[in-house]
Amino acid sequence: MKQSWTCPKCGSKEIVRVDGLGGAFGANGNVIRMGMMSSSAIPVTRYVCISCGFTEEWVDIPEDRERLRERYGIKE
Repeated sequence: MKQSWTCPKCGSKEIVRVDGLGGAFGANGNVIRMGMMSSSAIPVTRYVCISCGFTEEWVDIPEDRERLRERYGIKE
């Protein structure tokens, strides 16, 4: 959905993007917490199909993906 703006489940083009946000008084959006401070949270962008409710989530910033790799590692 991120690239095509088409739902892979139902084929609808009614897609909305919901940005993950962190706030001064705590994370107030779709984020991955990486510590006690909300400023360290990683925002997760959500794409939602309005027609069927299917969602996709993406960590858009390469540096944030690297932080996830460093913290959680790659499991085989």
